[in-house]
Amino acid sequence: MSKRNRKKDVKPERKKPFSISDIDMYPVSEQPVYEFKPYAPPASVIPEAKRADALANDATPYETLNAFGSDCLYGGFQGYPMLAMKAQQSEYANVAAIFADEVTRNWLTVKSSSDDEDLVNEVEGVIVKYRLQDMIHQAVLHDCLFGIAHIYIDMGADENEMRNPLFKDRAKVGDKFRGFRIIEPIWTYPAMYNTLRPWEPDFYQPSSWFVMGQTIHASRFIDLVTRPVSQILKPAYNFGGLSLIPANGALCQGVGNYPR
Repeated sequence: MSKRNRKKDVKPERKKPFSISDIDMYPVSEQPVYEFKPYAPPASVIPEAKRADALANDATPYETLNAFGSDCLYGGFQGYPMLAMKAQQSEYANVAAIFADEVTRNWLTVKSSSDDEDLVNEVEGVIVKYRLQDMIHQAVLHDCLFGIAHIYIDMGADENEMRNPLFKDRAKVGDKFRGFRIIEPIWTYPAMYNTLRPWEPDFYQPSSWFVMGQTIHASRFIDLVTRPVSQILKPAYNFGGLSLIPANGALCQGVGNYPR
């Protein structure tokens, strides 16, 4: 056989070795954790004159929690800025979107016990007018990503009226309803809550909220928290619950390492 027709030996391409990130190699006890600590909102959420007193309401024994929680993989609350940054990754955002899509996919059917079609049409018109399906979808997204969704009942109240409870009264409510607004939890902080009387219904339940310097009565919010934490942990989570981002350990490690 001539050299011209002789086939050259082709060496197989050497594959790059599979690598495992450092975090996967750590024992569980050595993996990074978020310590439990008092939650402090951004400036302007709490009026400056009331900030010290509002933060002083938190009497959680954080040193004790961190001492017993050293074996916990992810520890305390990551904070809304960190959750917002991670929510930009499609792998995290898609998980929340799936929950929101499934909750609102079939939506609802309005029925009347008296077979009053006019009443049914009127209610369906209100649902469409105030975009309730979109509002619930966004609320579920916030609950999945941030651990809580604040749905504000907009009655066109001024700064003084917002401090007062909202209740069913034609003279008080009238035709003032404007719709529902979703307020991201980073702009809120509990103004007052009971930490002394566990037998009362408002124990560790904020009676009002600071929202960018304004005080709003809790009855003007519909709060969605589907993965609540223990009462002793509520202040650290700004009275929200677990976000799906840190709650699913396998997802966190997989997504955190994937872009590398």
